Formats: sequence, structure tokens, C-alpha cells
Amino acid sequence: MNPNQYYPDNSYFVSDDNLNFHAGSYSNYDQNFDSYSQPAQLNQPAGASWQPTPTTNFTGEEDEPPLLEELGIDLNKILIRLMHSLDPTGKCGVVLGDYDVIGPIALYLTYTSLLLLAGGKLMFSYIYGLAVLTSVCMYGLLWAMTDSSEVTLTSTFSVLGYSFTPVVLVALLAVFVNLKNIFGAIIVLAAVVWSSMNAARVFVAMFGNSDQKYLMAYPCAIISLPSEVQQPILVCTAHIHWDPEFCDVKLIQIMMLSNELNTILEEANRNYRNVNHHQPPIQLLLCGDFNSLPDSGVIEFLSAGKVSSDHQDFKDLQYKTLLHKISTCDRPNEFMHSFKLSSAYENIMPFTNYTFNFKGIIDYIFYTRQTMTPLGLLGPLAPEWFKDNKVLGCPHPHIPSDHFPLLVEFELSPNAHQSNSNGLIGRR
Repeated sequence: MNPNQYYPDNSYFVSDDNLNFHAGSYSNYDQNFDSYSQPAQLNQPAGASWQPTPTTNFTGEEDEPPLLEELGIDLNKILIRLMHSLDPTGKCGVVLGDYDVIGPIALYLTYTSLLLLAGGKLMFSYIYGLAVLTSVCMYGLLWAMTDSSEVTLTSTFSVLGYSFTPVVLVALLAVFVNLKNIFGAIIVLAAVVWSSMNAARVFVAMFGNSDQKYLMAYPCAIISLPSEVQQPILVCTAHIHWDPEFCDVKLIQIMMLSNELNTILEEANRNYRNVNHHQPPIQLLLCGDFNSLPDSGVIEFLSAGKVSSDHQDFKDLQYKTLLHKISTCDRPNEFMHSFKLSSAYENIMPFTNYTFNFKGIIDYIFYTRQTMTPLGLLGPLAPEWFKDNKVLGCPHPHIPSDHFPLLVEFELSPNAHQSNSNGLIGRR
């Protein structure tokens, strides 16, 4: 074979393992683009016929599988699991294996949409997050009880999701019927029992121990209980300007913040009460790095609810005309806010910020004192520890920040649900 020789387009050469070239012609080849030759067929003696081997045909779009099938979504299997979850007697048996998460996610979406239609709020992130958290907790419980290969995080999420179907039906009923009565409580209780028994029946079938059926039903019932916001709380964190020379800026920032919080609370209370007339008022937690000492105008304004218009932090600058627009009183010589707040860490910490050049209290947690009671808090580090370890400032290898953490446990007072006030004071 001469490499410099031209060969016509209808000829070809096939080599075997010994690099012997065998001539052929395309005229003898059925030019079917839907087939090709197997590599083994290339190593044939000279003169042997070469028959193309048909393989998978490349067809048009009309022969492609449906989109749901390509995505791995089997509607028939989802419907079968839904029908089994609607069987309160368990006579239909259980479906094990081939667990999916599409059906449960669709159920949670449906449940959230029905709650919205029933007059609630769109809370998919809350419901989906709760479903994932409870699935993880349930999986941990099952993992401790059995070593069955059927018990996985995916199967747990799937079983709990499909067992939630009766609760979804209750949400559908709530769109048309008021369930905030004794009748509704009975319906909800029946749906919870129904859901928990369905889930327990499947979990027991996974590891084959029927004696644990009712033991498994208890945590499933807790997970299936529909949750409501019993006491809404507005939590605000803020970081106020740092420079001590601009104390007037800090005071004005905290006044603007309190005015905005007042607007948010009033609007939120209206929205909640439009849905539930018995909804308790929203409580306020205000915390953050205020960069202000306890004797500053910022803390006086938050704690006392007012500050004099000639306070030294205003630096005799002419702010009165503008600041009265965000004050809740018409008195010319003072500015007020609309809350009754107390500091949870009053006279507790010697300092919340500890650096080489500065040590003082500039971080706070304020709460509505009418309806919230501090039960406990995280105390300060022992001063002896700083001396023994010669800590002159933070950050430090043992203390990663120059701000110390604040932690408070609160209790809502019993009259929080009965009071018509969330600490707001009417305009004076």
C-alpha cells in the first residue's frame, strides 16, 4: 500500500492485528447509518464477507420516553402509595422498596397551599424544614432500633411524607369548613392517629417486629401534629455606629430603628388578627451591638422610653424639627418610643467588649417587660481567669471575639395571651 497513492472515495482498507491491509469497496457495504461493525468483525481473513451488525436505532423525538419517566417520576407508584396511606385498616398492606421523595414534597406543597387558601400564610420553608428535621430525628431513632437495610434517610422521609396524607385532607376540609371548634379538634385528632398508625405500620414492616407497632406510633403522632404559631415574637438585631465622637448619630439611629419597629409591629398585628381574632399581640426582642455605654442617650432612650431633646448626646445640634416626626409624643422637649423595654443584662456583666484599649458594656438584649420574664442567662467570665492567663485583650486563642456572647432564657408570662398590649404605648 502506497501512502502517497490516491484512493477513490468508494474504497477502504481494513487492517488486522498483523497490520495486513485488506481492500474493500463501499459499494459492497449497505450504508445504513443506523448500524455499525463490531471491532471483532474487522479481524477477518481476506475475502471473507463483512456483514454489518444492527445495533440500537437512533429514532426521532416521537419515540423518546416521557419527561416524567426520564426524571424518574412514576405517577402510578405515587398513586399506589397514596392509596395505601388512605387505608386506615391496613388491609391493603404496605409498599416497601423503591422509595421516592417527589410524592412527599408534593404533599407538603399541597398542604402549604391549602393553609394559604384557608386564610393562613405561605409557610413552605417552615413546613419543609420541619419535615426534614423530623425525618432526620426519626431516622436516628429507627437506626438505633434496627439494623435493617430498608431504614435509610430517604425511606424515612418518604414514609413520613406519604403518611401525612390524612392531615392534608384535613387542611382541604379547613378551606370550606371552620375547624376551630370541638368538631375540628376531633377531626384533627383522628387525622393524627390515622397518620401515625400508617407510618408505624410501614416502619414495623421494614424491620419485621410487630411488637413495636404502638411504640413507633407515638413519635409518628408527635411528628404528624399540625403546628400553629401560638405566640409570635419579633426579634431584631442591630449594629449601631461605632465611633464615640458621633454619639448623636447613634441616638438618631436607635430612634429611627424604634420608629420602624413600631410600624412593623402594628402592621404584623393587623395581619395576624385578620386571620385569627384571638391571636395574642406580637412581643419584641431587641438585641445587638449598640456601641453605647449604659449611661448614654441610646440606652436611656431604650430603657426609660424617652430622652430629653437637650440631651448632651445631641451636641446642641438642631434636630428637633426632624426628630419629632419619628417620636410618639407631641411634647416639644422630649422624644419617646412606643415600647416598654428592659435590659436582660442590667448590672450583670462588667463588660461585654474586651480589647486592649477598651473594656465596657456595649452589647444588650432588651425585652418586653410586661409579658416576658428572664429565667436565666449566661454569666460573665471570672475576672481571675483573665489575670491568671494574662489576657489583656481579645480576640485571644481561647476567646475568638472581642465581644462576649449574651444568652438569655425567657418565659412568656401567663397574661401574654390575655393582654391586648404588646408593650406598645399610645401616642401621648
